[in-house]
Amino acid sequence: MLEWSFRPDDAECAIDGVVMEQLLPNPSLKTLKIVNYLSPRFPTWMASSSISSSLPNLVELELEGCFICRELPGLGQLPSLKVLTVATMNDVVCLGNDFYGDREACQPLVKLTLCNLPGLKKWCTTQSESSLYPRLEKLMVEGCPKLEQRRDVNFIRSFFPSIKEYELDEDKLISRMDFRRSIRVVRSMVTLKRSGRYEQMGING
Repeated sequence: MLEWSFRPDDAECAIDGVVMEQLLPNPSLKTLKIVNYLSPRFPTWMASSSISSSLPNLVELELEGCFICRELPGLGQLPSLKVLTVATMNDVVCLGNDFYGDREACQPLVKLTLCNLPGLKKWCTTQSESSLYPRLEKLMVEGCPKLEQRRDVNFIRSFFPSIKEYELDEDKLISRMDFRRSIRVVRSMVTLKRSGRYEQMGING
Protein backbone atom coordinates (compact mmCIF):
# COMPACT_ATOMS: atom_id res chain seq x y z
CA MET A 1 0.00 0.00 0.00
CA LEU A 2 1.18 3.52 -0.84
CA GLU A 3 -0.36 5.97 1.63
CA TRP A 4 0.40 9.64 2.17
CA SER A 5 -0.62 11.47 5.35
CA PHE A 6 -2.92 14.49 5.08
CA ARG A 7 -0.91 17.66 4.28
CA PRO A 8 -2.53 21.11 4.14
CA ASP A 9 0.62 22.65 2.62
CA ASP A 10 0.48 22.64 -1.23
CA ALA A 11 4.28 22.75 -1.38
CA GLU A 12 4.47 19.41 0.42
CA CYS A 13 1.88 17.89 -1.93
CA ALA A 14 3.81 18.97 -5.02
CA ILE A 15 6.45 16.33 -4.41
CA ASP A 16 3.94 13.46 -4.61
CA GLY A 17 4.20 13.22 -8.39
CA VAL A 18 8.00 13.19 -8.29
CA VAL A 19 8.01 10.42 -5.69
CA MET A 20 5.46 8.28 -7.54
CA GLU A 21 7.34 8.62 -10.82
CA GLN A 22 10.38 7.00 -9.19
CA LEU A 23 8.46 4.21 -7.47
CA LEU A 24 8.51 1.76 -10.34
CA PRO A 25 6.53 -1.28 -9.20
CA ASN A 26 7.63 -4.88 -9.26
CA PRO A 27 5.96 -6.53 -12.30
CA SER A 28 4.88 -9.45 -10.10
CA LEU A 29 2.76 -7.16 -7.86
CA LYS A 30 -0.80 -8.51 -7.47
CA THR A 31 -2.46 -6.02 -5.08
CA LEU A 32 -2.00 -2.25 -4.88
CA LYS A 33 -3.70 0.45 -2.82
CA ILE A 34 -2.91 4.16 -3.29
CA VAL A 35 -4.26 6.54 -0.65
CA ASN A 36 -4.13 10.36 -0.38
CA TYR A 37 -1.98 10.86 -3.46
CA LEU A 38 -2.18 14.62 -4.05
CA SER A 39 -0.64 15.29 -7.42
CA PRO A 40 -2.91 16.31 -10.33
CA ARG A 41 -1.44 13.55 -12.54
CA PHE A 42 -0.58 9.93 -12.06
CA PRO A 43 2.94 8.73 -13.02
CA THR A 44 3.78 7.81 -16.58
CA TRP A 45 4.07 4.12 -15.69
CA MET A 46 0.30 4.20 -15.04
CA ALA A 47 -0.54 5.67 -18.46
CA SER A 48 -2.60 3.51 -20.84
CA SER A 49 0.39 3.07 -23.15
CA SER A 50 2.65 1.58 -20.47
CA ILE A 51 0.58 0.29 -17.56
CA SER A 52 0.10 -3.19 -19.03
CA SER A 53 3.85 -3.76 -18.99
CA SER A 54 4.37 -2.01 -15.63
CA LEU A 55 1.70 -4.00 -13.78
CA PRO A 56 1.01 -7.12 -15.87
CA ASN A 57 -0.02 -9.29 -12.91
CA LEU A 58 -2.02 -6.79 -10.87
CA VAL A 59 -5.33 -8.37 -9.81
CA GLU A 60 -6.74 -5.87 -7.31
CA LEU A 61 -6.35 -2.07 -7.21
CA GLU A 62 -7.81 0.64 -4.99
CA LEU A 63 -7.41 4.38 -5.48
CA GLU A 64 -8.67 6.46 -2.56
CA GLY A 65 -8.43 10.12 -1.62
CA CYS A 66 -6.60 11.29 -4.75
CA PHE A 67 -8.53 14.53 -4.41
CA ILE A 68 -7.00 16.72 -7.10
CA CYS A 69 -6.58 14.14 -9.88
CA ARG A 70 -8.94 15.03 -12.72
CA GLU A 71 -8.38 11.94 -14.83
CA LEU A 72 -7.92 8.32 -13.96
CA PRO A 73 -4.83 6.47 -15.22
CA GLY A 74 -5.01 3.76 -17.89
CA LEU A 75 -6.53 1.12 -15.63
CA GLY A 76 -8.67 -0.30 -18.41
CA GLN A 77 -5.52 -1.72 -20.05
CA LEU A 78 -4.42 -3.81 -17.06
CA PRO A 79 -4.41 -7.38 -18.41
CA SER A 80 -5.04 -9.16 -15.09
CA LEU A 81 -7.13 -6.66 -13.10
CA LYS A 82 -10.26 -8.26 -11.63
CA VAL A 83 -11.21 -5.92 -8.77
CA LEU A 84 -11.11 -2.12 -8.99
CA THR A 85 -12.18 0.46 -6.39
CA VAL A 86 -12.10 4.20 -7.06
CA ALA A 87 -13.10 6.30 -4.05
CA THR A 88 -13.13 9.92 -2.87
CA MET A 89 -11.82 11.71 -5.95
CA ASN A 90 -13.62 15.03 -6.20
CA ASP A 91 -12.49 16.22 -9.63
CA VAL A 92 -13.01 13.15 -11.83
CA VAL A 93 -15.79 14.00 -14.32
CA CYS A 94 -15.81 10.96 -16.60
CA LEU A 95 -14.19 7.62 -17.28
CA GLY A 96 -12.48 8.79 -20.42
CA ASN A 97 -9.95 7.68 -22.99
CA ASP A 98 -7.07 7.98 -20.53
CA PHE A 99 -8.82 5.33 -18.44
CA TYR A 100 -9.91 3.00 -21.28
CA GLY A 101 -6.91 3.37 -23.59
CA ASP A 102 -7.07 2.73 -27.34
CA ARG A 103 -7.58 -1.05 -27.21
CA GLU A 104 -10.29 -3.30 -25.80
CA ALA A 105 -10.59 -2.26 -22.17
CA CYS A 106 -11.47 -3.79 -18.79
CA GLN A 107 -11.45 -7.32 -20.23
CA PRO A 108 -10.77 -9.33 -17.02
CA LEU A 109 -12.59 -6.99 -14.59
CA VAL A 110 -15.30 -8.72 -12.52
CA LYS A 111 -15.97 -6.18 -9.75
CA LEU A 112 -16.03 -2.37 -9.98
CA THR A 113 -16.73 0.02 -7.08
CA LEU A 114 -17.17 3.77 -7.55
CA CYS A 115 -17.57 5.58 -4.24
CA ASN A 116 -17.81 9.27 -3.32
CA LEU A 117 -17.07 10.75 -6.73
CA PRO A 118 -19.25 13.90 -6.56
CA GLY A 119 -18.12 15.26 -9.94
CA LEU A 120 -18.47 12.05 -11.98
CA LYS A 121 -21.02 12.55 -14.78
CA LYS A 122 -20.42 10.11 -17.62
CA TRP A 123 -19.23 6.68 -18.65
CA CYS A 124 -17.34 8.47 -21.45
CA THR A 125 -15.77 6.39 -24.19
CA THR A 126 -15.25 6.45 -27.94
CA GLN A 127 -15.00 2.66 -28.03
CA SER A 128 -17.82 0.33 -28.91
CA GLU A 129 -19.68 -0.68 -25.78
CA SER A 130 -19.37 -4.33 -26.81
CA SER A 131 -15.59 -4.16 -26.30
CA LEU A 132 -15.88 -2.99 -22.68
CA TYR A 133 -16.45 -4.87 -19.42
CA PRO A 134 -17.30 -8.27 -20.98
CA ARG A 135 -16.84 -10.13 -17.66
CA LEU A 136 -18.00 -7.55 -15.08
CA GLU A 137 -20.41 -9.24 -12.67
CA LYS A 138 -20.65 -6.83 -9.73
CA LEU A 139 -21.01 -3.04 -9.85
CA MET A 140 -21.31 -0.82 -6.78
CA VAL A 141 -21.95 2.92 -7.09
CA GLU A 142 -22.25 5.14 -4.02
CA GLY A 143 -22.07 8.90 -3.62
CA CYS A 144 -22.01 9.71 -7.35
CA PRO A 145 -25.09 11.97 -7.58
CA LYS A 146 -24.29 13.42 -11.02
CA LEU A 147 -23.59 10.13 -12.82
CA GLU A 148 -25.91 9.86 -15.80
CA GLN A 149 -28.01 6.72 -16.31
CA ARG A 150 -27.05 5.36 -12.90
CA ARG A 151 -30.70 4.42 -12.29
CA ASP A 152 -31.31 3.12 -15.79
CA VAL A 153 -31.19 -0.63 -15.30
CA ASN A 154 -31.58 -1.31 -19.02
CA PHE A 155 -28.51 0.82 -19.76
CA ILE A 156 -26.53 -0.90 -17.02
CA ARG A 157 -27.43 -4.33 -18.41
CA SER A 158 -26.38 -3.33 -21.94
CA PHE A 159 -23.16 -1.56 -20.89
CA PHE A 160 -22.19 -4.45 -18.60
CA PRO A 161 -23.49 -7.55 -20.45
CA SER A 162 -22.43 -10.05 -17.73
CA ILE A 163 -23.78 -8.03 -14.78
CA LYS A 164 -25.25 -10.09 -11.93
CA GLU A 165 -25.25 -7.56 -9.09
CA TYR A 166 -25.74 -3.79 -9.22
CA GLU A 167 -25.93 -1.78 -6.01
CA LEU A 168 -26.66 1.96 -6.10
CA ASP A 169 -26.37 3.82 -2.79
CA GLU A 170 -27.03 0.54 -0.92
CA ASP A 171 -30.11 -0.16 -3.05
CA LYS A 172 -29.79 -3.42 -4.98
CA LEU A 173 -31.18 -2.69 -8.44
CA ILE A 174 -29.90 -5.96 -9.88
CA SER A 175 -29.32 -9.05 -7.75
CA ARG A 176 -28.02 -12.55 -8.35
CA MET A 177 -31.53 -13.78 -7.61
CA ASP A 178 -32.81 -11.77 -10.59
CA PHE A 179 -30.04 -13.26 -12.72
CA ARG A 180 -30.88 -16.82 -11.69
CA ARG A 181 -34.57 -16.16 -12.29
CA SER A 182 -33.91 -14.89 -15.84
CA ILE A 183 -31.79 -17.97 -16.56
CA ARG A 184 -34.66 -20.21 -15.44
CA VAL A 185 -37.09 -18.31 -17.67
CA VAL A 186 -34.82 -18.70 -20.71
CA ARG A 187 -34.35 -22.40 -20.01
CA SER A 188 -38.11 -22.86 -19.65
CA MET A 189 -38.73 -21.11 -22.98
CA VAL A 190 -36.12 -23.30 -24.69
CA THR A 191 -37.77 -26.41 -23.22
CA LEU A 192 -41.21 -25.27 -24.41
CA LYS A 193 -39.92 -24.58 -27.89
CA ARG A 194 -38.24 -27.95 -28.16
CA SER A 195 -41.41 -29.72 -27.03
CA GLY A 196 -43.56 -27.87 -29.57
CA ARG A 197 -45.63 -26.20 -26.86
CA TYR A 198 -43.94 -22.82 -27.51
CA GLU A 199 -46.05 -22.13 -30.59
CA GLN A 200 -49.15 -23.73 -29.10
CA MET A 201 -49.10 -21.19 -26.28
CA GLY A 202 -49.21 -18.33 -28.79
CA ILE A 203 -45.56 -17.29 -28.27
CA ASN A 204 -43.70 -16.23 -31.40
CA GLY A 205 -40.16 -17.71 -31.50
